[in-house]
Amino acid sequence: MRLIFIIFALLATASTSFAQEREWTLNASDKEAFLVFGVPDTDDVGVSFWCEIGTNKFSIFVNNIAGQLKEGQSTNMTVEIDNQKFSIKAKAAVEKSGRSKSLEGQIPGNSPILKAAENGSALKTTIQGHTNTYPLIDADVTGLLRTCAGDEVN
Repeated sequence: MRLIFIIFALLATASTSFAQEREWTLNASDKEAFLVFGVPDTDDVGVSFWCEIGTNKFSIFVNNIAGQLKEGQSTNMTVEIDNQKFSIKAKAAVEKSGRSKSLEGQIPGNSPILKAAENGSALKTTIQGHTNTYPLIDADVTGLLRTCAGDEVN
């Protein structure tokens, strides 16, 4: 009987984890807008673009970086969108426990990265030799650009 309960619990847990897949969401406040690839309503974020509305300055944020990075360390991040490669200078942030590392780089609003992402199918980030790939399907980059410009999005 105990074995049946354990199998049922494992199956229930497995179906819950499949339902929690990452997806693109666009959110905005009065001052900032975020296009996030992650699990909604959680801290599970793979990559995101964000801006302060009206500044024409954007950031790309990549979470859970592998490699040896220290707080505040600058490094280059390579972003590849459908075979177009771009280099971004980024700064590391390290969680107090040292387990979670992230990078954030600044890009101007007229960056070819954003134009490539509007119509791209996949975004790859390479940081210190480690590459992660994120789908761009359903990424509302156009909506982010309009929101960041201060345009009303309906």
